[in-house]
Parts: sequence; C-alpha cells; structure tokens
Amino acid sequence: MRIAVLVLACLFLVTGTAALHYAGRIAAARYGPDVAARRLEIQDWFKPRYDQRWLARFVANSSEQAGGYASPVLFPLDAAFALVIATLFGLLSAIAAGLLGKSPGTIGLFVIVPLAFLLCDLTEDLLLARLLTKAQPVTERAVAIVQTVTSAKLVTFFLAMAQVVVAWLWVLLAWWRGRLATL
Repeated sequence: MRIAVLVLACLFLVTGTAALHYAGRIAAARYGPDVAARRLEIQDWFKPRYDQRWLARFVANSSEQAGGYASPVLFPLDAAFALVIATLFGLLSAIAAGLLGKSPGTIGLFVIVPLAFLLCDLTEDLLLARLLTKAQPVTERAVAIVQTVTSAKLVTFFLAMAQVVVAWLWVLLAWWRGRLATL
C-alpha cells in the first residue's frame, strides 16, 4: 500500500511538472519572442542572455510583454513549476534513500538540494517580477543580483537532477546485490 501511494505521488508530480511546463510555454508565447524564449531565466554557460541596458529598454518599451512575463509566466506558472519539480526531486531522492536503508535523519538530508533549488527559483522569480513591473528600478546592481541568483538556480537544479540519478543508480546497484531495504 505504501509503495503504491509513493508511486502515485510520483506520477502525479511528473504529470504536474509536464502540465506546468507546457502551460508556461503557451502563456509565454502570447507575450512575444523574448518572453517565449524565457530569456531572463536561462543562461549560456553562466553567461546571461541580457544586460542592464537591454532589460531597462524591454521594461520601458514593452510594458505589456514585461507585465505578461511577470504574471502569468513567472507567477503563478513558473513558481508552481518550481514547487512541483522540487517536490518530485525531493520525493524521488527520499524514496531512494529509504530503499538504501538510510536513517530518517539521512533521508532528510536528501531533500536539501531540491529545497535549495526551490528557494533560488522563487527568489529569482520575485526579483525578476519586481524589475519587470517597475516596482524596482532596473539598475546594474539589481540586474547583477538577479543574474547571480539565476546562476545559483541553474546549479542547484542540475545538482538536484544529478542527486536523483546517482541515488537511483545506487538503488539499482543495491537491488542487483540483493541489499535493498523495505519501505
């Protein structure tokens, strides 16, 4: 029974992640190519796709697009996506730790990286929304802070994915050797 509930929870989270991803893409496409490309949230090898001058012009000259980027793209869609995928990463990591026979305290450690990703993503969304809605001036310092948070978000996202992959490879090895714990 317990395993069935965990499997259903994972399936629900995978479905939610996919649905929110596509909903975000559809919503972003309505606000132009810069929003559709999610230019502010993605980097090329830690090199941002925008600078302070570009963002200031975008906010000043494309206020409808900037407002649409802030809501509904960042809030609620991207924030909900981050919550669901971080929960999925945390749950998958915790299940793997449980199958490996780890103590409850150790299992709790497996959710730190997904929580760090969630914190970084929500912080990035909040900071970007403030800039896009003109609640805060688009200064060099403000843009540098957002870009740093975006880098941290990307690092924690890839670390969370790597943690899930490594944990489940470890589970596979334990299963092969007949050393899996019961949940």
